[in-house]
Amino acid sequence: MTMLYKSGDGVKNINLSVEKGELVTLLGPSGCGKTTILRTIGGFLHNQSGQVLIDGVDVAGLPPEKRPTAMVFQSYNLWPHMTVYENMAFGLKLRKVPKAEQKRRITEMLALVKMPGYDKKYPTQMSGGQQQRIAIGRSLLLQPDVLLLDEPFSALDAKIRSQMREELRKIQTDLNITVVFVTHDQEEAMALSDRIVVMNKGVFEQIGSPQDIYNRPVSRYVADFIGEMNFIEKKRRRHHGRPPGEHRRPKGRRRRPGRLCAQHHDAGPLSGDDGGHRRGHREAVHFGGRGRPVQKGRRRGACLWRKAGI
Repeated sequence: MTMLYKSGDGVKNINLSVEKGELVTLLGPSGCGKTTILRTIGGFLHNQSGQVLIDGVDVAGLPPEKRPTAMVFQSYNLWPHMTVYENMAFGLKLRKVPKAEQKRRITEMLALVKMPGYDKKYPTQMSGGQQQRIAIGRSLLLQPDVLLLDEPFSALDAKIRSQMREELRKIQTDLNITVVFVTHDQEEAMALSDRIVVMNKGVFEQIGSPQDIYNRPVSRYVADFIGEMNFIEKKRRRHHGRPPGEHRRPKGRRRRPGRLCAQHHDAGPLSGDDGGHRRGHREAVHFGGRGRPVQKGRRRGACLWRKAGI
């Protein structure tokens, strides 16, 4: 597919296949073409050549409202004069869904995004995270084949952004919906994605799982862009390796300066703040880069987080 602006920027001759139920992230710096791809899939931009296939059907000639896609933008795009219920019902009305069915779907969706009872509130009465939940829920109500997310958490603070990532991943898994996600945040891409597409100036530098991207970068650009990397020149050859993660060392033993180390990503037992082991149920493991997956689990109702060491 090719989509170029008059300035010559954009993407040219790209090929990408996303499986059903997969969450794929387009990752790269500003201006690399990731939002261009997303808007072309959604029908907001028209590609000059190539196809946009969804379930084997070329939708390149269809307007956005005729495509089996839904898009969530950086700004929440909620109508301030409408209640939450009216905002969520808007798309269903355009599709002439019966009122009883609208009410049932909206009630179920509000429960899914953990906002039951908010149907009569206005956007100005809610926080940024709550508004984004409503925006995502409104898109999911249309039952799209592909959900397109354009940096939806960029305006949120770090703590809320982390919570929203967790909730999005759970919703995506529960509904088995295909998601194409755009971000410039490496940590966000690592935590969310089944696969990551690293982009640079309209070109795909590497496509792979978060672990592959982090541990086996195919170019200097990818190695330098994802996490931290040591580059050592020796005898006209360049060697590279990730810096060691923070972990406990035996007392009195010092880390050797400049040492390159191998890393493993097996999840260990959950641990509490005091460093002691705890019995609990592991809920999820998210790859966080820097050689350490992050585990989430519960013990007696309390949420525990642990960074697995090397």
